[in-house]
Amino acid sequence: MKIAHLSDPHYSQISYSPELFKTKRWLGTLNLLLFRKNSYQTSHLEDLPEFLNTLNPNYICITGDFSSLSLDAEFIAAREFTKKLQQPFFHLPGNHDAYTKQSQEEQTYYSYFLSSDLQRNRVEKRRLGEGWWWIGLDCARANSLLYSNGCFYPAMERALTQLLESIPYGDKVLIGNHFPLYPAGRPKHDLERGGELLGLLQRFPQVKLYIHGHDHTPYIRKGRIPAINAGSCARKRGGSFYILDLHESQCDLTRYAYTPKMKPFHWQIDLEQTIELV
Repeated sequence: MKIAHLSDPHYSQISYSPELFKTKRWLGTLNLLLFRKNSYQTSHLEDLPEFLNTLNPNYICITGDFSSLSLDAEFIAAREFTKKLQQPFFHLPGNHDAYTKQSQEEQTYYSYFLSSDLQRNRVEKRRLGEGWWWIGLDCARANSLLYSNGCFYPAMERALTQLLESIPYGDKVLIGNHFPLYPAGRPKHDLERGGELLGLLQRFPQVKLYIHGHDHTPYIRKGRIPAINAGSCARKRGGSFYILDLHESQCDLTRYAYTPKMKPFHWQIDLEQTIELV
């Protein structure tokens, strides 16, 4: 079972509408103009679907932040990218996909990326085959100024418990979320009720792996449940994604980094590592 894991493409659209000043979008736009436009781009993602075909994954998982400000134009551009993917793909929103109260209440993200279970319950379960299951979590919410965290709501905890209890003991589960599983000691950034999520997942030996985004520099955190952060595939320097080759008791990881001078594709292997699945 081979999974391609991407995150945080952050398609962006600069807007100068006076409506910006009614929400936190004015701060996001300022950040785009002053900082992110120099560090992030999406043009190098255009050949990524074709490159992924050469790697032949069974599935593609994109763990959120398709947009920057939850604008329709951003979601349209992100959807056009996903239409080029030839493999089945799973997706879930990040905090930038629920950037304002209006986008959260109107569920703008789901207007472009359909997922009835995620939209209704904030959790979904899909069979991957070969004894593996995908469970996706939608912990995204609109935040106040300077906050970027999500929340593992009590209703999600109940729904997730039911899903995990329905999975046969000998099968294996891959959990996807936008937000990291392990706290970084940053209350404005960490997942609210993240301790409850970690405690719940640790109760189920079927849970073998956790993948996420949110932090734009990739890393791997080992533990009872290894956590893999894909970083941001949109970074001009250090853009990245992972290929996860899942086996009975291990996961072979290959990280690809954006490399402008590479031809015919702008991606090359940056890291190869094997982690044990307990």
